Amino acid sequence: MEDLTTLMDRLPYILVASAINKVKLNYQYSKPYNPYSFAIELCLEWAFHYLQDRSETDNPTHVLVESRGRKEDTDLEQVFLSICDGENFLGHRLPFEVVFVDKKQNLSGLQLADLVCHPIGRYLLKPEQNNRAYEVVEKKFHRGTDGKLRGYGLKIFP
Repeated sequence: MEDLTTLMDRLPYILVASAINKVKLNYQYSKPYNPYSFAIELCLEWAFHYLQDRSETDNPTHVLVESRGRKEDTDLEQVFLSICDGENFLGHRLPFEVVFVDKKQNLSGLQLADLVCHPIGRYLLKPEQNNRAYEVVEKKFHRGTDGKLRGYGLKIFP
């Protein structure tokens, strides 16, 4: 675990993540968004902002997604395409293309995504609990020029 934590700390990556509190979402909205679709939209929008800050939006960016099965992949692809076609908060096209990858391909990017999810979720559910893994991950989030994390690299809704 120590070696993995050190590796996660040393790897060069920028993190953009979203978290949807489904209990609050259902309580706050009479017709709540689909939390998974909304989480994808938030991540794509903030990834777009990150690329835009670096003037890297001229060419499509591939977004690798772990394949979950034919029906699930088809449903996710439809949501992804509609978001990228302009059905998003920004109201314009986003330069992303989805690529489904089988977990058996053992891609390091998908492994990294798996490794950051748990510490983020644990931090959001129990922020007072010691969470060394989150301390490492937290340094990797995209931030605004003012150093702010929320609204740049981590979007929590509602």
